Amino acid sequence: MPSTLSSAPPEAAAPRHRGLLLLIAALVIAIVGGVTFWAVAANDGGNIATPATRPHGGGSGSDPSSPGSCTPAVAPGPATVGAVAPEFRLLGLDRGCVDLAALRGHPVVINFWASWCFPCRAEMPLLRDAYAKHHGEGLEIVGIPFRDIPSDSRAFAEKYGATWLLARDPESAVANAYGVRPIPQSIFVRRDGTIASHIRGMTSAEFRRELDKILR
Repeated sequence: MPSTLSSAPPEAAAPRHRGLLLLIAALVIAIVGGVTFWAVAANDGGNIATPATRPHGGGSGSDPSSPGSCTPAVAPGPATVGAVAPEFRLLGLDRGCVDLAALRGHPVVINFWASWCFPCRAEMPLLRDAYAKHHGEGLEIVGIPFRDIPSDSRAFAEKYGATWLLARDPESAVANAYGVRPIPQSIFVRRDGTIASHIRGMTSAEFRRELDKILR
C-alpha cells in the first residue's frame, strides 16, 4: 500500500527523535549551569566585582577598610578659645577613622556642615581652595556633617570636591562638645592643639584671617 504523510518510514523519524533529545539535553545543561552559578554567588556573599568608590575618612593610622577598628569617643567640652580642643575619634563618612589626636602638630579646621545648609554651600569652595593650597604645609580639615542623612552628605561632599577628612557624628556628641547649634561653624585649631578661634559662618576675608592664625 502506498505510504501517506502520516506513515513516514522509521528511517525518516529517527533523525527527528535524535534532534529532540539533543535539544532537551542542551536545555538541561543550561538550567543546571545557571543554578550552579547563582548557588556559588550566594555562597560567596554575592561579591561580584563592582567599580570601587572613593572613600572619605581615614588618616588615623587604623585600617581604613575595617570600621570595627575605630571606636568613636569624644572628650567633654566646652571648646573654649585658648584651651585645648576636646579630642574625638569618629568613624569616617565612608570608612576608616578620624582621630583629632593623630593630627596634633598640624593646623586644623574643624568644620560643621550639612547638605541642607545653604550657607554651607558658600563655605565649601573656601575650604576646598585652602586645602589645595595649604595641605602641603600641613593643613588638615575635618568636616563633620550635622544632623544630616549620610547618603546626602556623601553626595554633597562629592559635588563640592571635599577630599579632606570627613567623619560621622550621628549622635551629635562632638557637635555638643563644641557647642554647635546653628551651622555652619568652624573651629580653627593651632598646631599645639589649642583653639585659636570659633566662627559661626564666615566670609572669604574672615576665613583668610582666621586661617592665617593657625598657619603661622
